[in-house]
Amino acid sequence: MKGAMATTESGATGSPPTRRVIDVLNAVSEPDGGLTAADIARRCGITTSTCALIMNELHHLGVLTRDVDRRWHLGSGLLPVAEGLRKRYPLLGAGDRVVQDLHSVLGASCSLSQIEPDSLVVTNIAGLAHDGDFVPGQRFPLTPPYGIVAMAWSGPPQIESWLQSVEPKLSDSDIAEQLAALAGVHDRGYGLWRLHESAPSLRDRLSQVMDAVAADRFAASRLTQLLTMATLQFVPADVANPYIDAEFLVAPVAFNDAGVPSHQVQIRLDPATRANLTAEKVVGALTAASERVANILGLRVAHYQAGK
Repeated sequence: MKGAMATTESGATGSPPTRRVIDVLNAVSEPDGGLTAADIARRCGITTSTCALIMNELHHLGVLTRDVDRRWHLGSGLLPVAEGLRKRYPLLGAGDRVVQDLHSVLGASCSLSQIEPDSLVVTNIAGLAHDGDFVPGQRFPLTPPYGIVAMAWSGPPQIESWLQSVEPKLSDSDIAEQLAALAGVHDRGYGLWRLHESAPSLRDRLSQVMDAVAADRFAASRLTQLLTMATLQFVPADVANPYIDAEFLVAPVAFNDAGVPSHQVQIRLDPATRANLTAEKVVGALTAASERVANILGLRVAHYQAGK
């Protein structure tokens, strides 16, 4: 499962044997029909002998199981882990209906994330292929633009500290731009972002640099953050039709007792359908999603402004 493993901020690659085990589990977890040993070795980029050693040990522990066609699947040995994950991320499974309904109503691909102190953790997706962009278990750093929604209801000291901590460092004009976005999200209840006019050429240039440093996880993570911040532009509320060229809509769907978002949705708007969206339709879909999430978690619902 591409992207399921979090990128480390230290730049260290960690333990190679441990990483191979995680890679094997991620590979087996993705396809419904199971994989052969050769398929798993190829996907993980390891030799068949190394793969066999890992899988035999996991099979002995009940973590993996093999069917009569010699295809491998996750085993019952992972059920205690799954139970622990459900307690920590209660929307696993339960949140599928939320993103599926948003996908159906808005004609857009959606992901649902739990907001943690320094990152967003994707728990549910709908209309998105497992292409490494958004996949369950993937973490995104709490930086603009996605972190804007998570921080929009925080107090001025928290916001100032957060903006000063963003890497790469923000300039004064960048900070002013993000403050405007924070205010806009707080006022409207959600945020819209479109591609900056310079995005295509800039994206191409930065993508080439990313290819060159792909082996360095730390550098690749920093460049990914820079690419996202540089190519996405906040859409203000005074635009006549804010959805017509918007790429992403990000909205909180539950608030904790402190009055800050605990979960949010990321919606990638489809160019073929976004021109037909209205504020009333978007707010209706978001409200239904928020009511469902808040009911599951016992948290506060979010409120959105249809006229903005």
